[in-house]
Amino acid sequence: MFNTLITGPFGSILAFIYSLVKNYGLAIIVFTIVCKMLLFPFTLKSKRGMYANMRLQPKMQELQKKYKNDKERYSLELQKLYKEEKASPTAGCLPMLITLPIMFGLYYVVTQPLTYLMKLSKETVAAIAGNLSTILQGHGIEGTIIENLTKLADGEKVYSLEVTMADYMAKYSSELQALMPDLPEKVFDFKFDFLGINLSNTPTYNISDPNFNWGLLIIVIISVGTAFLSGWINQKMNPMNAQANQNDPAAKSTQSTNKMMLYMMPVMTLLISFSIPAAVSIYWIMNNILGVVQEYLANKIVKRQEDAAALKRAEDEERKKRNKKKAAELEAREKAAENPTAED
Repeated sequence: MFNTLITGPFGSILAFIYSLVKNYGLAIIVFTIVCKMLLFPFTLKSKRGMYANMRLQPKMQELQKKYKNDKERYSLELQKLYKEEKASPTAGCLPMLITLPIMFGLYYVVTQPLTYLMKLSKETVAAIAGNLSTILQGHGIEGTIIENLTKLADGEKVYSLEVTMADYMAKYSSELQALMPDLPEKVFDFKFDFLGINLSNTPTYNISDPNFNWGLLIIVIISVGTAFLSGWINQKMNPMNAQANQNDPAAKSTQSTNKMMLYMMPVMTLLISFSIPAAVSIYWIMNNILGVVQEYLANKIVKRQEDAAALKRAEDEERKKRNKKKAAELEAREKAAENPTAED
């Protein structure tokens, strides 16, 4: 189901973008921009929900005081309040719930390019693995890569191996073509380079490692930096944080959680980046940067809408007061007319 709904379509979209721009890193950047544009309406909806929750804060505090000794009644009244105001306590979680499947989908696309980008069958991938094993051994290459290729050729699942295979396929394209002449030409034309960096490789921090590359390490550093920066900026622009009541235990708990996430996300990004292809980090960098831009735009749009709605509510309230005052004056005059003074 996940492959059908997410990974398969993502692979087709990314492959199509690559066919236009002919650059893998640029294709990921364009793909991220497209995803963010499609998700922007959900970001707006989430932001509206956050502003709605912010408006409810005074009423929620009143309920807390009123039912401080009756948690069950407080919970029922709170749900009733959310329903009446058409708000949701989980409104801010919507973008993350949608973003996670995209991240996982892209991970599978990036780590299995033969299957999802080149659209090769499982049997063809296994045949390529067997032939690559023969070619590499002919060039004196041995070790784990040969073992993994043999496993894949035998039908076993070896995660992230397709990325390495795609790289070797480009290096030994003529030999592989001679063994498998029926393979489509696009299989050999696919390049993972971006600004001179092979995004199919996994970064390492060990300088003595033969696969160490400064470019890959810089990508990781930028990924971690943008993760922290986007988290910090987004928290600053979060209206709920700005209006949080420091005496409210729930608000304190939320702020504490947000602060923990602010530092946890960059740490997780750092750890994960050294175990996955650098292409995923390129997606994270662009996602973080565009996330800040989206947050700013969403805040500006929704705040303008909220200010207009607040002005309208104030005008409606003032109109109701005037109408009530006029009704009271009219009623007083009618009573005066019905009860003339003693002098009359």
